Amino acid sequence: AMHGAFLIVNRLLGSRIKLPPLASWCVTMLATFIAWLSFYELRPAILFAKLGTLFTPAAYNVAALHEAAAHWAGPDQLVLACTLGLAVVAMVLEWRSLAGRNEPYELLRKPMVLVVLIVLTIILSPEEQNDFIYFAF
Repeated sequence: AMHGAFLIVNRLLGSRIKLPPLASWCVTMLATFIAWLSFYELRPAILFAKLGTLFTPAAYNVAALHEAAAHWAGPDQLVLACTLGLAVVAMVLEWRSLAGRNEPYELLRKPMVLVVLIVLTIILSPEEQNDFIYFAF
């Protein structure tokens, strides 16, 4: 329902409000993150606490960054670094696909890249089940 509401707002206001590309990307990411968080967090009290923290400017400071980084210790740091690295590589490849040939995912659809992605999916798949529906397949 939230995705549908976002689409309706976009359809109604999209032609009236012209944002710079970076600002429109940020709005899209914010809407996507809020929708994902609302879907992932099943307890309303904790959901609203998380959303409240996200929208509290005072929560964004160096001390909070150090506290968040302290939660990622040992092997978790490697997993985080690899995940961020893969995300950056995917974004750069997508950017090059659009800049070079104006064809979405053109570089990511090459046969060798697809083989590498399938192998990585198998190697990096978790050994335990996660209750979150997107990870339960």
